[in-house]
Amino acid sequence: MGAAAAQARRRWVSEYDEVVDGGYGWGSAAPVWDGAMPLGHPVKANKQWMKFQEPADGWYDKMHADVWFVDADTARRFGFTKD
Repeated sequence: MGAAAAQARRRWVSEYDEVVDGGYGWGSAAPVWDGAMPLGHPVKANKQWMKFQEPADGWYDKMHADVWFVDADTARRFGFTKD
């Protein structure tokens, strides 16, 4: 299978039963094994940098997420910043 075929088969959103607490309580989710976004948690965040990105942000696709949030306000509540 070529890279293009693998990318086409990649799923973008997890199933409901794959969403697991991301360590910050309600509103956070742990990464899913295959890199899919945890259902209902579109905000990517990196704990080492304490930074987050929303889907419309330029670095969103490049950011390595080790926790996901339901929205930017939830990420901010736990000390993550965008700048």
